[in-house]
Amino acid sequence: MLLNISDIIGRVLDGDKRPGYVFTEEDFLPRGTREGLVAGIPAGKRAIRVSGDRLDGLAGLNAGDRFDIVATLPIDAAGGSRSPNFAGPYSPELALQAQLSNWDKQATVRVIVQNASIVEPMIARGVAYQAAATPGAVVRTRAVQEAVIAIEPREVALLTEAMAVEAHLASIPRSGRPGDPVDSKTPDLRPFSPFTAPGDPSLAENTSDRFAVVETIMGQKRALTAVPRP
Repeated sequence: MLLNISDIIGRVLDGDKRPGYVFTEEDFLPRGTREGLVAGIPAGKRAIRVSGDRLDGLAGLNAGDRFDIVATLPIDAAGGSRSPNFAGPYSPELALQAQLSNWDKQATVRVIVQNASIVEPMIARGVAYQAAATPGAVVRTRAVQEAVIAIEPREVALLTEAMAVEAHLASIPRSGRPGDPVDSKTPDLRPFSPFTAPGDPSLAENTSDRFAVVETIMGQKRALTAVPRP
């Protein structure tokens, strides 16, 4: 226990401390830590405040809990119209592969944040949405549920971009057990194209350079042709 008052004054607690209990060095953050919200940000990371209606899954997470953030953005490979018009000797195989793999309707799934942590759990606070017209008038506010999370500096721009394009964001909590590997990664999902590996979706990653796509236009007719690369 700490018996000298000089070892306690000016220090920042690492968590809540109930009255009547003694202080130990483990109860405090390192010396020199600033008080307030910034004290909970891990060294080398950045904090960002996000609302619960923009990021799903924050409810129930406590300070220090770790999670990933997945951004999902639907895409329409057919351009909102009919399916692409395949031509050439590979057209039957490409058309069948596009149908079987649901190529026309897919989504880009990117894991934009890995191993984030909760700095301040979700709380409800009032945000002013209408300024007072005259001094002393009542300021109208609305309740907003927000949480403060800590992420890597390079992930700040990715998360901000995902919110700007209105992608669906979901938090994926990680295990809180001590045996969970910290360096584990959540994989992305890339949209599948039948041009990458006709006939076998399992070979798409290994044969992505086998074919090139050529668009042919004859009058009002347009078609996509797969041409083997040399």
